Amino acid sequence: MTSREKKAVGLAVVAVLLFVFIQFLLLPLMTDAGRLRKSIAIQERQLAEMQLWQDEQHGQHRGAPDGQGSLLARVEQRPRDFSLFSYLEQSAATSQVKDHVETMQPVRLEQEEGTSLRSSAVELRLHSLGLSQLAHFLHQVESPENLVAVARLSIQGGEQAGGLLAVSLRVQTVEEASRAGQ
Repeated sequence: MTSREKKAVGLAVVAVLLFVFIQFLLLPLMTDAGRLRKSIAIQERQLAEMQLWQDEQHGQHRGAPDGQGSLLARVEQRPRDFSLFSYLEQSAATSQVKDHVETMQPVRLEQEEGTSLRSSAVELRLHSLGLSQLAHFLHQVESPENLVAVARLSIQGGEQAGGLLAVSLRVQTVEEASRAGQ
């Protein structure tokens, strides 16, 4: 082999090694780094949203002297005589499922220390209910304005029960501890 051929082979080997290095090491590292940056940015946004939701849940907005802020303000906006039990009875009547209510029992929940708010809940059992009736009732019950939400839902039945459902659910709200016993 002549010196010229040796140089050509050497350059070809260097070119192949450079190609392999770029193709299999450098490009994947750059791609992974880009994906990692995107993933970190997405997770930072999600963390910021979760912190915002947590602040909202705990009512810790700026200007809230007792740390309950907007949540307490929303509770105070409800009618003074608001009761979860009567709200559910009215919702059942409006959505025409009152005849399907088997039981409706209030549940006492612990008050969080250091707050003037407490959660209250009502357990409901409904029987022989159609899916559309259940959907209408749930739509009627869920009320962000009144801070009422379905905390737990269990559905049994379906096709083997003639399409009728047996439903157990827990509905919760937040109220002032001073008003809770009234």
